[in-house]
Amino acid sequence: MSGTCQGTITIEIPSTCTGLIGKVTQQEGDVYIVDALFIAQATVGTRILTDCQLRLADVNGDGVVNITDALFIAQYTVGSLTNTAALVRINKPIPASDLLKPVPILNGAPPTVNPNDPSTW
Repeated sequence: MSGTCQGTITIEIPSTCTGLIGKVTQQEGDVYIVDALFIAQATVGTRILTDCQLRLADVNGDGVVNITDALFIAQYTVGSLTNTAALVRINKPIPASDLLKPVPILNGAPPTVNPNDPSTW
């Protein structure tokens, strides 16, 4: 007996991203204010972050990288961070569970792509 099978198989491959949550710049040592700066620049479009940097930038783990994450890092660097979700993650190794999730969305919305406008591709 022979035949063909049609369909789709999806295999989840975990990301190979390593690092500490909030440590976007990958400089040696602790999380610094420059990490907050990189995230803030990315949220306004003046810096492009890699997929790994986006994972590390999602400080509160909500799946969105936005100015709130930059604020949490800034607060952490001066010792005034009180957000529990961020406190339990920041400056810790990225959890394996995060590596199976989609890359966080920048600014809270998926990128807008207009098929008729090559500048948005």
